[in-house]
Amino acid sequence: MACLNSQLDKKAAVVELIKMRLSETPNDPRLWYLLGDVTNSDACYEKALEVSNDRSARAKVTDLCCL
Repeated sequence: MACLNSQLDKKAAVVELIKMRLSETPNDPRLWYLLGDVTNSDACYEKALEVSNDRSARAKVTDLCCL
């Protein structure tokens, strides 16, 4: 149980760090797809595509995989 709590704490810390960086550079598609990787959120991949003007290959591949 302690191991699971530790993993959840680390995940929360990573999410918080990415969100902090996004507040500084909200148009960085790399941060959006990393947030999508951590949270498994399709909306983050879609946002990565949006801020990259559909030019982020990484976000496109991940978004297609989630269809």
